Amino acid sequence: MSINAFPFNSDEAIVGLMAKHILDGENFIYFYGQSYMGSLDAYLVALGFLLFGEKIWVIRLIQVILYGLVIIFSYLFVDISFQNKKIAFVSSIFLVFPAVNVVLYTTVSLGGYGEALLLGVISFYIAAFISKDCENQKKINSVNIGILGFLLGIGLYANPISLTMIIPAILFVTWKIMKSGKSKKKIFTTFIVLLIFFLLGSALFWYSLLLTNGSSVIREISGSAVAIESESYLQKTISHTISLILFGPTVILGLRPPWDVNLIGKIFIPFVIFYWLLAVYLFFKIRNYKFEEVQLFVALFGVIIFVAGGFVFTSFGIDPSGRYFLPIVFPLCVFFGYASIKLKNKLIYALGILTLVFQIYGTWRSGNEEPYITTQFYSPAQVNHSRIDELQQFLIDKEEYYGFSNYWISYPLAFVSDEKIISIPKLPYHLDLRYTERDNRISKYNTIIENGISYFYITSNNPELDVLLVTAFQENHIDYLYKQIDDYHIFYNLSKKITPEELGITNEFN
Repeated sequence: MSINAFPFNSDEAIVGLMAKHILDGENFIYFYGQSYMGSLDAYLVALGFLLFGEKIWVIRLIQVILYGLVIIFSYLFVDISFQNKKIAFVSSIFLVFPAVNVVLYTTVSLGGYGEALLLGVISFYIAAFISKDCENQKKINSVNIGILGFLLGIGLYANPISLTMIIPAILFVTWKIMKSGKSKKKIFTTFIVLLIFFLLGSALFWYSLLLTNGSSVIREISGSAVAIESESYLQKTISHTISLILFGPTVILGLRPPWDVNLIGKIFIPFVIFYWLLAVYLFFKIRNYKFEEVQLFVALFGVIIFVAGGFVFTSFGIDPSGRYFLPIVFPLCVFFGYASIKLKNKLIYALGILTLVFQIYGTWRSGNEEPYITTQFYSPAQVNHSRIDELQQFLIDKEEYYGFSNYWISYPLAFVSDEKIISIPKLPYHLDLRYTERDNRISKYNTIIENGISYFYITSNNPELDVLLVTAFQENHIDYLYKQIDDYHIFYNLSKKITPEELGITNEFN
């Protein structure tokens, strides 16, 4: 499948631009315009740029490497936990050929989802070692405890969604340690080590909270950046619960793509649903589980509970696209491997294979149909960037290097032009002309374009905004030329250098 099957979006461009700026000597704690989600991903991409050049495919390469490590550590975790390489292999196959939701968010970078998944899987891997030490009455390895604490700290800093996996792993370890018969002194020492390394791993989080960004760090972790709902908290919780029930299972199981509500491969769907229902039924019908396996399944089920809780009780529940359900793939893959090998049911084997085929088909089909494998659930934000090189060349030919656009155009254009063309996202992309200053995320761009001789305006998928701009130009006696390149609507060669504020249209966006 071509890399073009994954449209280049603005969130990914932000990661790439930060990586470029890191190589220029700048340093960042969080991503541009945010007080949560640490810049770890940008630093990894910067390393990739240093080795291979500043290309879009390098951003994706880093994500593929991270996901490759997820598969490896998942295999090792299952092998250690169940002492069964067949279960480990089959569960890994589920990760190798995942649902399209997983393919998307482990290929396209949104700033830390690949790292979050990897940190979570490694946490369970380390937890498996600690669990075995407890079961065999061995001394608990302080190095493993320290690693687990450090992963918790890094997860809190890099992407809090990782906590939906790391916390269940730590609770699992806590239970095993408390039941291991260790002395209170040893248990206390163990958790002091965990705490110390947690503080080390989360040092940048605490620095930001206490010395720089303040309480906005906590607010944004709970979803304030996407909190646009006006209902009461109870109404929001009910709405999120309904959204979870309606949209969660379909995207988790790959029945629909994360950017759409239309189902994929409707002929397959009854068989896929039947597979999971049958697997669950047979799973609970088994009576001869080892006690250690039951504890482990509870911990894995805890991941699903934490993901669901985070979705329902925070503002992130407004986004049903699928990114916040990503951690659930890990317990599902373990369950898939266990069911396929342990249940010894020919129908389970056949349906399991069909489920994998369905997931492969879902990814193939999505990569060959517009809007392709995109991160955008909101259709006005699905800007077709297949001709962005043509847009770049057109602006260069017309000597138009500075201007204004919307969030989904400005940063991809800046990245592909190597920042020769800078446009500030001061124009709305919402059809109702809603706009937030958070779209204007790279503050130094505001200073850069002040030196421009003239400004261009580029809109997309927003006819009402086009009308508003034309009216504002006329009212301010400004002549202009117009060019359309696919989704890009370009107003250029303005007779006067003028900003949206000077046009008097910014009030319309509030």
